[in-house]
Amino acid sequence: MQTQSLSIHLLDIRKFIEENNIKQVTSSKVYLSKNKLDPNGLFSEEIFGRYGSPDRRKTFGYIDLKTMIIHPEAWEIVLGCDPRIKKIITESGNYKLTNDGDLVESSDTNETGLLYFTQICKNIDYSKMKNQRIANFIKQNLDKILINKMLVLPAGIRDVIISKTTQKTMIQYSDIVNLYSRLLYICNNISGNLPAEILKSLTMSVQKVCLEIRDWIHSRLSGKQGLMRGNLLKKRVDYSADLVVKPDPKLPLGTVGIPWQILLKLYQLFVIHRIMQKDKDVLALLQSELHLDREVDVDDIMNYFKTLVYNPNNISPQLKDRLIEIIKDVVKDKVILYKRDPVENRDSILAANIEVYPDGFGAALNPLDLPRTGGDFDGDTYKFFPVFTKQANEQAKKKFHPKYSKNIWTTVGSINNFPYTIELNAATAIFRATKQ
Repeated sequence: MQTQSLSIHLLDIRKFIEENNIKQVTSSKVYLSKNKLDPNGLFSEEIFGRYGSPDRRKTFGYIDLKTMIIHPEAWEIVLGCDPRIKKIITESGNYKLTNDGDLVESSDTNETGLLYFTQICKNIDYSKMKNQRIANFIKQNLDKILINKMLVLPAGIRDVIISKTTQKTMIQYSDIVNLYSRLLYICNNISGNLPAEILKSLTMSVQKVCLEIRDWIHSRLSGKQGLMRGNLLKKRVDYSADLVVKPDPKLPLGTVGIPWQILLKLYQLFVIHRIMQKDKDVLALLQSELHLDREVDVDDIMNYFKTLVYNPNNISPQLKDRLIEIIKDVVKDKVILYKRDPVENRDSILAANIEVYPDGFGAALNPLDLPRTGGDFDGDTYKFFPVFTKQANEQAKKKFHPKYSKNIWTTVGSINNFPYTIELNAATAIFRATKQ
């Protein structure tokens, strides 16, 4: 049996830019004018896509370096090829390129430095280098190793955050933006008529900033909060919610109470479709609420729903009432799945009808629904998953809903075990409800 090993290839930046029609970033300014992002800047909506849109998290830009440097990911590789190459690049030695492609020591101080290496590297005979494995790699990938453009990460993953205090507006953004700004400043000072010594110095400065950008990206890939362990290996489910549960003995068995703004986000596909197709009055209210001088589009509504999750009171009463009416209509014939981790068997997952709550941030359950999942009301978090299609809703009712499924009234281990027992939470709730 053959095993296939993981291989990583050096990105051809020039080809990537051409094939994906990547646009150039030329300015480090955040705003061109009040509330208008610089169209050529590091947060440009013209380059990276609308603020808050999905495209903004996957669209790259690039910076024209105006000089040739070594690809940051190949920097250590090139330095390890031969001690002479390392001395040239780090300006710790002078070497002349002979006619047969060899490097010999020289007294000429101009025959050293990164700029000098990029000018002669294509004529070097790499068979004469000390580390032949690295030398062969450089020879085969020289067009990728030498770059004059640097990619800029999508704005959506390093985006500007605007927080308003009592008197002033603060603009916050990731540290890597400062590195991109430095790079732009250096590159914008490079021109074809510069003296050789200045161009030599600026080229090395460009290389150093690009290496710092590489190090920043590497630091975000590693560790528990990095891309690999923090994102790729961590399971995330779209259109789901983690909510702390509280008791509500008035809820019927098999019904959960969920705040309206959470349901807007979970069922936003249905809500937005209904608004865009059937409800011009709500569109007008949204346009007024968002202070737009154009028609409201889908991205505007999605971004607004996102803000409502955390600030449900930041809305006019009229628009809130209309949105609650719409979400009630959307969920009236639907059930939602919920669970409490760890999930050990089918007893741990339940389906329930939905009661729309006009306020709050947590979900509510009838205390009788808790024993089956092993939860209580001391801060337990439950996960909620909406079910969209008609067929899926029918299956969820049949398999997981106490009103429609006989299997729910017994446990996996034994048909004699009754999972809906009146324990302390339920007894307390019943006592309080009947106290009068």
